[in-house]
Amino acid sequence: MVTPNPNLSVSTKVLTTALARIKNKIVWAGNASRDMESEFGAAKQGQTVYARRPVRYNVFDGVDQTGNFQTAEDGLVPVVVDEHKSIPVDFPLHDRVFKMPNYTETYIDPMSDRLVTAVDQSVADKGYQIANFLGTPGTPMSDTSDVGDIRTFMDRRGIPMENRCGMLEPGTAEALAKNIENKHNVSGSNDAMRQASIGRIRNMDLYSTPVQFVHTVGNYDGSGAVNGGSQTKNYSDADDVDSTKKVSETMRQQLVTDGWSNNRTGLLKKGDVITIGNVFDVNQDNKATIAGELKTFTVLEDVNSNGSGEATLVISPAIIPTGAYQNCSAGPADNAAITVVTGDANSQHVNELFWPKSALQFVMVPIIIDDDLQNLRPTRVSQEGLSLSMFVDGDINDLRAKKRVDALFGTKWTREHFAVRRTR
Repeated sequence: MVTPNPNLSVSTKVLTTALARIKNKIVWAGNASRDMESEFGAAKQGQTVYARRPVRYNVFDGVDQTGNFQTAEDGLVPVVVDEHKSIPVDFPLHDRVFKMPNYTETYIDPMSDRLVTAVDQSVADKGYQIANFLGTPGTPMSDTSDVGDIRTFMDRRGIPMENRCGMLEPGTAEALAKNIENKHNVSGSNDAMRQASIGRIRNMDLYSTPVQFVHTVGNYDGSGAVNGGSQTKNYSDADDVDSTKKVSETMRQQLVTDGWSNNRTGLLKKGDVITIGNVFDVNQDNKATIAGELKTFTVLEDVNSNGSGEATLVISPAIIPTGAYQNCSAGPADNAAITVVTGDANSQHVNELFWPKSALQFVMVPIIIDDDLQNLRPTRVSQEGLSLSMFVDGDINDLRAKKRVDALFGTKWTREHFAVRRTR
């Protein structure tokens, strides 16, 4: 338990104690890159900065490179501090309260735990943006070889090996823990490790957490197929959904399809994953086709079919079959079969996520205190990239002080092609 400095204000002591607990308990956001926080400073909800996707190049043979010089194409990805969580609290706020038995456990820990859950759930809920997908719906992992399958999947695609992690549903975590109990030396270095980690297996730090991305599959029916060839993109093309943006920023495109049952409401849901016949995945570095493994695409928006069984999907990633940013073996042919791999229609599944730290950005910033907020006795405390604010106001009707603790943060998959979903 943190013992606050007695010379600090009571509000500062409360926030300092709460931040220490959040730092030790946060799991999803705790495995994100935090290198953009310095670009924000104090902020208001909605403020944006831009992360850069890594530039890629082709390699050519020979001395004469006439016509081969490549333009470095920046992909700018917006990171927005768009999550404002607030907890109105009603606990004693005077100096002697820290001498009360179990004050931290009674008042501060529950508040901190709710904020941890809110922050981590915000990351998990963006799981629909992840297209890399494996596993059989309804079949959870139970053996370390299942974790090995995920490592193999990531290695084949050239996903960075450094700082990989995975968020396991507690049932999966327990099954794996039993499996590895006599095989691995599991140890932890902080509270989060001791409470959540089941160890480093197959080059991944694995955590048990009830915070998960839960996906409900669409109401699909029929035999979906690509409607028209030449549905591919270049990295520098304009975005289909918003022409003021580029594919390099959004990594999405529209895909025109048909063959579905007519007038199907909720045909596909945001987060459904599809494959397209004869469109295979590739290694992002050498562009070699991964034999037998179709490229997976995630649906970014709910979609219905019309009276002719047609539907225009918004998918990610964009289909880029050539160039430095190639991500698949070929563009889809007209009438290529579309297969939904996330499960049977209308079924629901937990999708456990795995990623290297560089795939995800998390920023938590101090809230700007305008002049009109000064009368609310604001207090801000920041520690190691985390920040909380407290505001206190009095109620003249019952002579009670009202308090609230606020957190402002944003999360973004800036390299979503590095992350993987594994269904259970």
